[in-house]
Amino acid sequence: MIKVSVVTICYNEEATIVKTLESVARQTYCGIEHVVKDGGSADGTVDIVRKHASKHVNVIVESSKDGSLYKGMNIGLSKCTGDYVIFLNAGDRFASDDIIEKMVASIVAEENSPDLVYGDSVSEQNGTLMIRTAHGPGFVKFGMPAAHESMLYKLSLIRRLNLEYDISYRIGADYKFTYEFVNAARIFAYVFAPVVVFSEGGVSTAHKWQGMMECARVRKEVGGLSLGMRIVIILMQSGVLILSTFAGPLYRLVRLRRSH
Repeated sequence: MIKVSVVTICYNEEATIVKTLESVARQTYCGIEHVVKDGGSADGTVDIVRKHASKHVNVIVESSKDGSLYKGMNIGLSKCTGDYVIFLNAGDRFASDDIIEKMVASIVAEENSPDLVYGDSVSEQNGTLMIRTAHGPGFVKFGMPAAHESMLYKLSLIRRLNLEYDISYRIGADYKFTYEFVNAARIFAYVFAPVVVFSEGGVSTAHKWQGMMECARVRKEVGGLSLGMRIVIILMQSGVLILSTFAGPLYRLVRLRRSH
């Protein structure tokens, strides 16, 4: 049986962690281990996670101060023993109870096991669910091929590449990780179903600009893109950011579709 590791990073998430824990527990696929890495929460998060783990033998709990999200992700990743790994942030949930089963089915359907299985994601905006269509691996030089939490990575390839999240990045480490992975991957599979539902966070415009600059650095370090090409991509992304900031309804009409 193909074993899937689900990694959840949390810190002071007592108000949201239950939703994530229960989403994993409800999955119809039985070959799942759930690695929960807590960053030393000062609220009741750890107690909630440990209580949940006492009822589910497949839950691995690690609680220690790690100093940053990406350090926590590296620790969580090091605890995984599955064939594939997927991240599910605290407060987010899988889009359906059988999505891992569907992703594994897409692996089995291939003659050779895919390195990456990916699908769409769902954005929850004021109670309305909107689907973000995945771009696919060919898009990686411009941005993430899909939402980070809607990608199932082959763990043996991660280990072979000695891949970790680069903690010198504050925002773009997941993009660098995925870019390096996709560059080495050979087989990809798209699952025709949304994978994850996440709430729209309050990421400031300043952080979005910082993320764009960090992603430009990734394109230089990993992709080897020329300065001219990096500038063109930044200009394109700036236009999208301006559109999403000042013409939100129009942007959502173009980029998103309502989930039924």
